[in-house]
Amino acid sequence: MEAVTLYEKERPSCLADIVGQQEAVAKIKRLVEPALGGQSMVDFGSEWYGQDDTGADPGPNGGRGLSCVVRGGAQMLALSIRQPWAWLVVHGFKDIENRTWRSEPRGRIWIHASRTLDRAGCAWVWRHFPEIILPDEFEMGGLIGSVVHDGCVAENASPWFTGPWGHVLRDPKPCRFRSCPGRLWFFDPEKTLA
Repeated sequence: MEAVTLYEKERPSCLADIVGQQEAVAKIKRLVEPALGGQSMVDFGSEWYGQDDTGADPGPNGGRGLSCVVRGGAQMLALSIRQPWAWLVVHGFKDIENRTWRSEPRGRIWIHASRTLDRAGCAWVWRHFPEIILPDEFEMGGLIGSVVHDGCVAENASPWFTGPWGHVLRDPKPCRFRSCPGRLWFFDPEKTLA
């Protein structure tokens, strides 16, 4: 049986109804994995909401829907990025993450928003992309979404590329914020919570 980790901020009591039920795990995977390209680990906190035990539908902004991670084979890694860059990545504006180091393709990875804000970066975005409306406040210090990491390039026509290595990112999927410490390089977010 596959492991299921469920997160719910306000109603942990209903989790016992789902944990350990193989049928629920199979249904969750059938509903969600096609949207994420068949990845072995999926997060659907921002896409799937159920009814609570009162029968009320919390809706997409009700804050009481379940956020679930279904693990198959390997643990999904995370990459920590300062704001506003992390927000730009998970909302589909920024398709390259610049680093001084390269990496092989990693498949789907979490985007972790670090605890620091790059104010000069905000000003750069306002100057070069005035059509992008940045939020007044950013979520920081946790996971904010996922992308597919397609490897690294030394050159790219993307306006976001500055090098020396551009980590190519595609298929962004924002998720419900999940607080966790960040790390340098790629890291396993589950281990930072242990």
